[in-house]
Amino acid sequence: MLLRAGTICLAVSAAVTLLGGCSATPPPPVLFLSDEQLSGVYDDFTNRLLPCLRLLGLSIGEIPARDLFVSQSAGYPRWNPYLELEPTPAEGDWPLIAARCPPPALVPHLLPD
Repeated sequence: MLLRAGTICLAVSAAVTLLGGCSATPPPPVLFLSDEQLSGVYDDFTNRLLPCLRLLGLSIGEIPARDLFVSQSAGYPRWNPYLELEPTPAEGDWPLIAARCPPPALVPHLLPD
């Protein structure tokens, strides 16, 4: 059975309160992607997400080569375009960015909290 933060919070609410509370959004389940899936995520980043972010007036730092992206990912993307944006978006800008330029379907949890 997969436990999520919300389930743990409900089960041990008194202890969690002492430890500082729960996040409103539970963490994503652990996901391991194959090299083929990671290559597809890279395609989505470079063909859809990056151009979309640029249309919002944001630039992205150095983009890794596909083979480096796949080999260093170890089952989940280690390079995240949202964390490379320049200028760094203000906290209030993230809902617009998420709506207009959502992450790939295989890795929906890439947006910063």
